[in-house]
Amino acid sequence: MLENEPKGERVAPPTHPVVSDESRAVQQANQFTAWVRVEGTDKQQHAVVNHVKTVTGEWEKPGELALVGTDHTDEGLARTVAETFALWEDNADRDVRVAVYGEGRVLLYSDGPSAGSAVPTGQTQ
Repeated sequence: MLENEPKGERVAPPTHPVVSDESRAVQQANQFTAWVRVEGTDKQQHAVVNHVKTVTGEWEKPGELALVGTDHTDEGLARTVAETFALWEDNADRDVRVAVYGEGRVLLYSDGPSAGSAVPTGQTQ
């Protein structure tokens, strides 16, 4: 069992799953990026613009998980992407769980439990 286990049953897989609807995933990433270009801080724009490639998953209901694909290799930038995603338009009024994947489809940060980990990515024991 995880320490400080977050609410929600979806677990972030260690590698980004294959995207079944690539065009929708890219479209959602473009919508998110467009919002950040207008509304985001310099830090948020630096982490998101030209780096977020896909947005998939379900995140409207408690326990669900958004999966954000990026080209990052840095956990700090991935955390900023996740925090910014949680603020994106309608997400700001609900608890959104996000997993951010980087170069090579590797999980860089998750604000929820991750598969095969005693502690969620981004947290310390």
